[in-house]
Amino acid sequence: MLINLIKKKKTFMIAITFCLIVIMLSSCNSENKTSAIDKENSGKEKEIEQEKTNNIENNTSLNNYKIIFNEAKNIAIECKNIEPEGHFWEDINEEKMKKVLPIISDKYETKGAVHYTSKDNVAEVYELQCYGRVENLYGDDGYKEDTVAIYISKGEISECEVFEGKKELSDVDGIKVLANVFDPKNESKILIYNAEFTIDDTNYKLSYHGKKEKQDLFASLIVDVIQGGKPDFAIFDNPVIPELKDEELTLEEAKKDKDYGAFVITAPENFNLEIANRKINQTSNYLILDFTNGDYDYLNVFIEKVDVYDDDIQNRIVNISEYKEYDLSLYSIPLYDSVPEELRDIVSMPIFREENLTLDVIKKREKNIENTVKITFSVLYGDILVEIHSSGISAEHLYNELNKKLE
Repeated sequence: MLINLIKKKKTFMIAITFCLIVIMLSSCNSENKTSAIDKENSGKEKEIEQEKTNNIENNTSLNNYKIIFNEAKNIAIECKNIEPEGHFWEDINEEKMKKVLPIISDKYETKGAVHYTSKDNVAEVYELQCYGRVENLYGDDGYKEDTVAIYISKGEISECEVFEGKKELSDVDGIKVLANVFDPKNESKILIYNAEFTIDDTNYKLSYHGKKEKQDLFASLIVDVIQGGKPDFAIFDNPVIPELKDEELTLEEAKKDKDYGAFVITAPENFNLEIANRKINQTSNYLILDFTNGDYDYLNVFIEKVDVYDDDIQNRIVNISEYKEYDLSLYSIPLYDSVPEELRDIVSMPIFREENLTLDVIKKREKNIENTVKITFSVLYGDILVEIHSSGISAEHLYNELNKKLE
């Protein structure tokens, strides 16, 4: 009886053990299958993610438009048409801006100017330069505007950046677009975006600086500009041409200039006049003279009418009794390391009132650099500022030339 009971118990235990083994094997197989499925799914997910990353790296799909961004290897600087003959400009008002960039100006605060070239009292548009404030940013250095620059012209665009690299084109409503991105690889991680295209006979160039996540934004700006259509340049006809002058002069002509001729100074006899230019436009009114001796010595004279109450002028007018504001013997080279920060502007280019100008004052501006005496300073005659940069010319010569104005 006992033996039979033991046999039955042993048989029951074997059966239980067998069942447990089957369950364990089944569980292992299930785990292996699940693991294999998970690995397969994980691999597919990685492939999908990689594909997404590649798409983000190389192009942007936006409202069915695929913008391909060519990764530029370098940016060359080639400036063309920077300031053509008879150059002047006018601000573009809100009404006209809506006709130039209808979609952009509707979405963003947009400002700009129309630039003209003129000759014989006839003016024509050569470029529109517009700036859209696409976002307000608050960085470590405070508030700044995040803007896109948009250049529009029937001729060559004056913007200077030339992106070097692949030239794969995108298509937006039949318009071929060359879009580029350049990574300067700096700490800010700011990329330089660029796009060029032509609508009929009108050339466009867009420029924008932003991080990688702003690529979609720049792509949308490209589409918005194209879909807005080209402007009618006739809306800018018949501008008021301001007083303009850009003339190369002889020394005698410079001395006879009705505004600045009385303030012209000359270099020693062994120097030659290289440039004498009289310039007048909406922001500038000056006479510049450049003398050289064929070696490394020079005399540069810049004469202009100024607003004597302008902060830049006021902050550089010296108190003649405060030697620290202009006496270079108190400082060592480089000045940036030896001059206190609050004095750098006035020490680097002080302004002396004409009644304070003496030979001793000019001598205090002498600095011997590589065995050559260099002198820089400015003199204020009423509202006429004469700025002087010289190398290899004595303080006595400069004083004698300037002293003629005091007699």
